Amino acid sequence: MTIVRLKIITGFIVQNRWVQALIGLCISSFLTFFAIENIAWVEINEGLRNLPIPILLIASGPMALNIILRGARWYLLLPNERIKFSSLLLVQNTGIGVNNISPIRMISEPIQLALITRRYEIRFAKAFTGLIGGNFLDVLASGSLIILGLLFVPALRDQAVSIPILGAFILFGVSTIVFIGVARGIHKLHFLSRFQYFHQVIDSVQLLRERPRNLVLSFAATLGHWIALGLTGWILTFSLGIDISLIAITVILVAATFFTSAVPSAPAGTGTYHFAVVTMFVTMGIDPSIAFSFAIVMHLMSVLPSSAIALIMVWKWGVHTIFEAK
Repeated sequence: MTIVRLKIITGFIVQNRWVQALIGLCISSFLTFFAIENIAWVEINEGLRNLPIPILLIASGPMALNIILRGARWYLLLPNERIKFSSLLLVQNTGIGVNNISPIRMISEPIQLALITRRYEIRFAKAFTGLIGGNFLDVLASGSLIILGLLFVPALRDQAVSIPILGAFILFGVSTIVFIGVARGIHKLHFLSRFQYFHQVIDSVQLLRERPRNLVLSFAATLGHWIALGLTGWILTFSLGIDISLIAITVILVAATFFTSAVPSAPAGTGTYHFAVVTMFVTMGIDPSIAFSFAIVMHLMSVLPSSAIALIMVWKWGVHTIFEAK
């Protein structure tokens, strides 16, 4: 009887996105409580007010590079397609931005796919293969960085730090298994080739296999995207007087990002992201107030560009166009 009730409740949650949004809000609120438990608001206020504007401008450089390289990852996996790189950047950031500001998460990829296929006439199967392939390379690159960080930064092996890192690895493992299963096995499912969509997916996967150079460049762009994000964070830590290496801050930001993706959260991962960053910083001996100040600024720099682009595109294309696409 208990199992039946559990199935009913689970089914209700899966089918009701507003319930998922409420659960995410509750979890983020719970994690935020732990993130702010030992901080001094006066110190945070002073730290943010004294943050040099020139430092923020300098940090915006690698953040812009981060966005460009993230777009290049997908662009390189769309060979022979007539779409401008700038157009793909708009599509990608519109999807990410709408996902940031929406109470209902997990809508980024559907919006990106719908916009790129309807507005720029890219075949859905090819766009889907490129997007999923890019996501896999993203998981592979971030997983590699986390492993390197664990090897060369002993403080990252602490039990408390392992909480967000474990969440990142769970997402890494599941994504890897799913993608490898699809990439290696889909061509063996001959009955699927009878359906035009699956036949196009198989052709798209085969096209990427025949272009290893694109895959290598896409992986390099993905790796560069995370390093640029780490460089942004490293510049901010320097301005806040935090002594931390580039590889350590990169691993922390990668783990925090993936942890936020793996855990149901409030819009833009607010609270969940801050919890992950503060937890790892405090374990490394950094003052909680300074850690939270960094988390606030880094989170804003990460979500504001895409969110701003999304708002502009929603105004330009119309709300109906965006959400009808989804």
